[in-house]
Amino acid sequence: MMVETLEKKLALDRHAELILQKALGAAPVRIEKISAGVMTVKFAAELPAGRRYVVRFYPPNRCETVRYEPDILRRCRDVGLPVPNVICDSRSGPEAPLQYMVYAMVDGVPLSQKYSTLTGESRAETARTIVTWLETLKQIQVAGYGDLADATTALYSSWQDFLHESFSQGIESARRHKLLDPKTIDSLQAIATQIQNAQLETPGVLTWGDITAENIIINDDNRPVGLLDFEGALAGDYLLNLGYCLARFHQNPFFESLVRAWPIEPAGPQWFRIKLYAILRAMRIVKFAHQPLPTGHPRMPVEKLLPGFTWALDNILQT
Repeated sequence: MMVETLEKKLALDRHAELILQKALGAAPVRIEKISAGVMTVKFAAELPAGRRYVVRFYPPNRCETVRYEPDILRRCRDVGLPVPNVICDSRSGPEAPLQYMVYAMVDGVPLSQKYSTLTGESRAETARTIVTWLETLKQIQVAGYGDLADATTALYSSWQDFLHESFSQGIESARRHKLLDPKTIDSLQAIATQIQNAQLETPGVLTWGDITAENIIINDDNRPVGLLDFEGALAGDYLLNLGYCLARFHQNPFFESLVRAWPIEPAGPQWFRIKLYAILRAMRIVKFAHQPLPTGHPRMPVEKLLPGFTWALDNILQT
């Protein structure tokens, strides 16, 4: 089912209006679909007096996200992070055909819209701010590792168990559905074997897992003012943040600015983990790569979506 069919069949724009009217006591004067993003269906709404909100619907196969994302945002706000203020969600708010979350819109525009026009110093300052926020995120402790069961607990008893399971599932899916070439699969299997024998345990902290310029909001002065989208949050190694970014933005100025702002040595031992987590991100995606995205959009091949995946794979094998 394509996302347009899903929206029309369920009349999600109308349900977004009803949710806002019941939750906030006022009907929107304007509502429109947000085109950015392919994992959820989002509507931006303006209420009287210029108040602006987002209604974010989770597709059926992502409905469990509502168990943790709204509460994760609340925990982030408690430690001073600039994330959206959650108004309500489907666990206690008005009824709707899909699980949802409502939050106040963060004023500004995505960093991706202006990044190419920023000066080198503005890019560096933005990177330093993001790294500072990620350091603050480390204050949020989670019991367990890997996928979140709720905002305070995760599903795996150890980080190594989560890594091993993620690689095993990704390799099995790639092999069964012929999503990667046999040589790449053999290389991944070799790394999976290394994981079993490596010492990779780490304190479990909340990791954002989706550092992109689309999810960072900047104001008119080009200063970062907000972080969006914690649907992909995990509990585990703090370095996962940089590894996931490497997977998506290898040889990209955005990633390179983060590396310069990150408190690690350019060739230090932490880079093994960072490269491993770039591969991990691909394994997490390739598990579903034979299916459309939750909203119905077709998926991009993992090597194209994550250019840092193959680089990290080759680099780890060489070293």
